[in-house]
Amino acid sequence: MRRIAAIVLCCATAFAVAGCMNPVSLDANDYVIMIGVDEGENRQYCISFLIQREGLAGGGRTEELAVVLAAEGEGIYEAIETVQAVSAHLLSFTRTNSIAVARNVAEAGLLSGFLGFDFDALKLRDAVDIIVTEESAMDYLKAVRESADVNIAKLQQSLIEQHETAGTVAYATASARFEHALRGTGDLPLAFAYVNAGIASEQDEADDETAPGGEAAEEAAEYAGGGPAGGDGDLLRGTVVHGSSPVTTAGAALFDGERMTGVLTPEETQYLLLGSGSRKLRRLTIPGVGGGNDEVEIERMSAYGVTITLAEAPVISVRIALRVSALDAAGGHSQSTELWAESIARELNAVFAKAQRANSDAFCFGRYAVLQFKSGDAWREFDWKARYSNAEVRFDIELEVVE
Repeated sequence: MRRIAAIVLCCATAFAVAGCMNPVSLDANDYVIMIGVDEGENRQYCISFLIQREGLAGGGRTEELAVVLAAEGEGIYEAIETVQAVSAHLLSFTRTNSIAVARNVAEAGLLSGFLGFDFDALKLRDAVDIIVTEESAMDYLKAVRESADVNIAKLQQSLIEQHETAGTVAYATASARFEHALRGTGDLPLAFAYVNAGIASEQDEADDETAPGGEAAEEAAEYAGGGPAGGDGDLLRGTVVHGSSPVTTAGAALFDGERMTGVLTPEETQYLLLGSGSRKLRRLTIPGVGGGNDEVEIERMSAYGVTITLAEAPVISVRIALRVSALDAAGGHSQSTELWAESIARELNAVFAKAQRANSDAFCFGRYAVLQFKSGDAWREFDWKARYSNAEVRFDIELEVVE
């Protein structure tokens, strides 16, 4: 018995010593909370990682608590290997909530190539959201890190709220995009974002100009009114998500398959979501008679239905029934229900035409067309996208206006 006790004591001592010789931190991971994808100079991609440092709470500010590291590679694994060599801890993707892709990468059709890795192998959720950035994705990650206004929880929550309530930004997860791509049922649009360089460069010196009537207030008013309309980025500078933050997410990136082919403004994105049957949309901007806009609140989408007549030039009929109340009517409620319905149908047709010119089934009407086929082979043989370019759409709008 004494001999057995001695052996047990020796084993316990050996395990204790071994633990001291090779100590392991209780938190041995560097958590990647955002991934950025740019074109590389010597490799296919330049991949950046916004890495959470130890002690950063989920809702904490990123400044001074996170770092952006980047490496070039033919894919994410090569970049991880390079970054891992200079990181003290293992990279963990269990907290990653966004993948930011530079516009030039999306327009070159390189997004699907990057997303070809095994999400499960990295323990990366396929519910991660994907956004397209006007500028460098790495610059976007740096702006998120450096902005005093931005924290990660607020950034993602704001994106979801904008999509579901205001409807001014598209929203898509990797899993949803994979599903539509696999079935060929639509070109799911992605959120569009940019770094507001003007605000970013003035952030440090604007403290004495933030009083009402100051230069900063005037600039904010200009952006709130839509700003200049020189390029796609300028068209989106009407929605600043985080106040004085240089990070703005607004509008939608349109795709033809894997290649980005256009951009919708925040107002156009509202109609895209409405025409796609979003039942969470709560606000809508309706062009008023004689100029100005009427703001309405959508209390309920009473009905939504899509009927497609298949042909060389398919006919898409969409019925939308809404119960709305006026929030701010430019004409003082002078517009009749019929005129509002006509305006909504006109805007829906304009957005459809813009998406069709980009050869993008952004409304994902393919979801309804595929239901008429008995097999996947028959659906693929029909070639929906080839016929979609000649499709005709008819929006039938029924409004119930609540005073």
